[in-house]
Amino acid sequence: MPLAGGALVAALTLIRRDSAVDRERSFEIPGAVTVTGAVTLIVLALVKGPNLGWLSPATWSILLTGMVMGVAFIAIERRSRDPLLPFRMLRNAWLALALIVAFFFMATFGALLYFPSIYFQDVLHYDALQTGLTFLLPTTVVVIASALAGRVVTKIGLRLTMIIALSAGAIGALAVGFAISPKASFLGFLPGLIAVSVGDGVTFTAMFIAASTGVPDRQQGVASGIVSTASGIGAVLGLAVLVLVANLGTDNLDGEPLRAAVAAGIARVAYTIACGVLLMLIIVIFRTPSRERIGLRGASSGEVPSP
Repeated sequence: MPLAGGALVAALTLIRRDSAVDRERSFEIPGAVTVTGAVTLIVLALVKGPNLGWLSPATWSILLTGMVMGVAFIAIERRSRDPLLPFRMLRNAWLALALIVAFFFMATFGALLYFPSIYFQDVLHYDALQTGLTFLLPTTVVVIASALAGRVVTKIGLRLTMIIALSAGAIGALAVGFAISPKASFLGFLPGLIAVSVGDGVTFTAMFIAASTGVPDRQQGVASGIVSTASGIGAVLGLAVLVLVANLGTDNLDGEPLRAAVAAGIARVAYTIACGVLLMLIIVIFRTPSRERIGLRGASSGEVPSP
C-alpha cells in the first residue's frame, strides 16, 4: 500500500496529461464480456471438476458454456469496428509467436513458484518468514536476468536468446523436480531454482521484444495488451491444470503419507512444467519468423525496432 500510494502521488506530477480522447472509437463491451466469461467458466470447470466429477452434467455444462462464449468472442471480434483483439495484427509473425510464448510462459514459469511455497511450508515445515526468505535469491536472479536480456538480444539475436533462456528453464525445472523429496534441503533445491529464474527473467523480456518487433508505433500498446492478456489467460489455466497434477493421489491421506504424496505431486508439477517449457522451445526453434515473412530489416537477427 505505501508503494502504490507513492506511485499514485508521483503519477499526478510526473505523467503528462492525456491527449484528447478519440471519440470515434468505442470500448468493445460484448468482446470483453464474452472473453472474460469464457476464461472464468473454463477455469471454474477445471477447479470444480474433481469435486463435482469430471463426467457430471454440472462440469460439462460449465465447460461447454465457457467454450461457446470463447467461440462467440471470436465471432464478435471479427465483426467489431473496434475489436479488443484485431486479428489482422496476428499476421505479424513475431507478434503471433510472442502471443503463444506468453500464454505458455505464464502457464509454466509463472505458475512454478506457487508450488515451492507449499513445498517449503507443508513438506519441509518452514514458517512463512523462512519461506519468504528462500525466494530472495531467485527473485534477484529474475530481476537481473530480465534487465540484461535486452543487451543479450542486441548482441546475439532474439531467436538465439529465447532458445538459450528456454533451455535453461527446462533444465532448471527438471532439476527442481529431481531435488524434491520429503527430506530434501534448500541447498539441493537451489541450483534448479536459479536456472529456472534465469530462463524466467530473460524469456519475459524477450517475449515482449518479440511482440513489439515489426509493429507500427501507434499499435505498440495494442500489441503489448494482446501479449499481456495471453499471459494472464495462461496463468489462470496453467495453475488450474497444475493444481490438478499436484493433487493426484493425495485424497484421504494424512500425516506422513500425505507429506510424501504432496512432495511427489509437486515433483510431477516440475516435470510437467519442464515439458511445457520444452514445447515452447520447439515452437521458438521451428516458428521463429524469417526476415522475409515480417518484412523488417534486421528482424531475423533479433534487433529491436526503434520506438
